[in-house]
Amino acid sequence: MTEKTRKVRGPYAKSAETRESIMLAAYEIFGEVGYHGATLKAITDRVGVAQPLIFRYFKSKDELLLSILERRDAKAVNISPLDTNFPLESMRALCLLMKFNHENRLDVVLHSMMAGEAIDPKHPGHDFFVRRYAFLLDRLTELLSGCQAKGLLNPGWTPAHAARIITAAMDGLQTQWLIDPNEDLSGEFQALMEIIVKLS
Repeated sequence: MTEKTRKVRGPYAKSAETRESIMLAAYEIFGEVGYHGATLKAITDRVGVAQPLIFRYFKSKDELLLSILERRDAKAVNISPLDTNFPLESMRALCLLMKFNHENRLDVVLHSMMAGEAIDPKHPGHDFFVRRYAFLLDRLTELLSGCQAKGLLNPGWTPAHAARIITAAMDGLQTQWLIDPNEDLSGEFQALMEIIVKLS
């Protein structure tokens, strides 16, 4: 690596590190006090940078929030892609996702706080969650239909009904777990999934 290359890469690396620090601080503060309770000053104070610097990376507080929500969902997709070509494997991966969430409390706090606030149509995350839940229900219904076609959906369930119960269980179990960390989040979800789908 030449001296010239080091000079070019140095500021870029520092910029990426600062952006990452801002996102992490925002992750924490949005989860602690919600969108309306959070301020850009509180976020930059936690990072230890001047408040105007945040606008070098994000046009607004709304954009910062949406960037964080999209990152959180991207992590979930990496663990559980919900691939319609592999319906049973996708159902198993959902259990892995809940295990991951059990070990990453900050992600669960952020999701639960923002999903609750986003019930308000004026909340900047409202449309994000409307799209997210619509996609999740549609994709789960497809996957469960695939399981049904292979004889893997247990009797008494329809794909659409099971998709709604699974979605509700994920959010509900996570909320209970945040209130009482002694709850077995991943174990209880696994037990529910085995009632719905022949996982093994």
